[in-house]
Amino acid sequence: FCVSSRREARLYAERLRLPLERFHFVPWHTNVLEPAFHPPTGAAFLAAGRTGRDWVTLAAAAEGLPVPITVICAAADAARVHFPANVTVHTDVPYATYRELLLGAAGVIVPLEEHQYSSGQVVVLEAMALGKAVIAPRVLGTEDYIDDGVDGLLVPAGDAAALRGAIARLSRDPALAERLGRAGLAKIGRQHTLEAYARRIVDVTGAACAAAARRA
Repeated sequence: FCVSSRREARLYAERLRLPLERFHFVPWHTNVLEPAFHPPTGAAFLAAGRTGRDWVTLAAAAEGLPVPITVICAAADAARVHFPANVTVHTDVPYATYRELLLGAAGVIVPLEEHQYSSGQVVVLEAMALGKAVIAPRVLGTEDYIDDGVDGLLVPAGDAAALRGAIARLSRDPALAERLGRAGLAKIGRQHTLEAYARRIVDVTGAACAAAARRA
C-alpha cells in the first residue's frame, strides 16, 4: 500500500489490522509540468480546494485584515460560510481560471481541517511549483511537505489568530514570501516531480515483488 503521508501509514495499518511494513509513504507529485518562479501580479492571496477545507477558520482569519484574498471553493461551501468584504469568492470555476489566479497570487493559503486522511497536497505542490509561498495548518496532509519557515509557514489547525498572523506577515514582507516561494520551488525539483514519484512507485513495487519471490 502506498500512502501520501507518513501518519497515514500507521493509521491505515491499525484500521486494517495489517503489518505496518506493508504501507509505504510515497510523497505526492506536482501537476505542474514546467515548474518555474512566477512573481505576483497583485497583492491578493489565493485559497482554493474542496476536500477537508476549513473555510470557517479562514473567514475568521480574514476578518479585519487589510489583505485581499481570493477563494475558490464549492458552491455549497460558499453558501454556508460568511466571508468578510476583503474576500472574493469564486465557485466551481474551470481549472484554467484557478491556474491563472494561482500564477498571479502573492501567496497561497491552504486552510485544512484535521482529518484521519491527507488532503491539500495538490494545491500545496502546485503553488510551490510556481514559486508561491504557502501557508497551511500543521495537519496530516501538510507536515510531510512543508518545512515551517523554510519553504512555507505552518500554523496550528483551527487557529484563526495564528492564520491571520501568518497572512499578515507575508503580506508585509514580500522578500520573505519570495524566499519561501523559491525554496519551495527548489524542493519540487528535488522531491516532487512526476518522475520522482514514478521512480518511488517502481522501487516499492519492485521490492514487494522481490520479497514475494523469496517467500515462494
